[in-house]
Amino acid sequence: MRAAWTAFAAHSDPGRPAYDTEHRLVQLFDTRPTVTAYPEETSRLIRQSHSFPALPLIGR
Repeated sequence: MRAAWTAFAAHSDPGRPAYDTEHRLVQLFDTRPTVTAYPEETSRLIRQSHSFPALPLIGR
C-alpha cells in the first residue's frame, strides 16, 4: 500500500482504473494486489434503499 501511495504522490497515477459508479471497481491490497468489483456490493445495495434517521447526539 505504501508503494501505491508513493507512486501516486510522485506521478499522480493511482495504478488502477479511475473509480466510476457504473462498474464500481476497487483495488484490494492483499498478498497480490488486484482490481476487482466492490466486494460488499450486496450490502451497499441493501443500505441504498434504507434511510437512516439522524442520531440524537446533540444535547446529551
